[in-house]
Amino acid sequence: MRGSQADAKSYALRLIEYRPRSRKEMIQRLKIKGFEDEEINGTIAYLERAGLINDEVLADGLLKHAVEK
Repeated sequence: MRGSQADAKSYALRLIEYRPRSRKEMIQRLKIKGFEDEEINGTIAYLERAGLINDEVLADGLLKHAVEK
């Protein structure tokens, strides 16, 4: 085990502060960091409930950014 649920959330929040992340990318980054599936699933659920990861909103934002260029 890499850490606790709180460690996983803390790491995920640091990643999101840098830039928005997709659900898939967040799962991959947490796995690379060594967190267990239970910690990852709990963290993803927390982030989704809080509205901090939302693939649809992320895709819309990326599309708008690409169109503006």
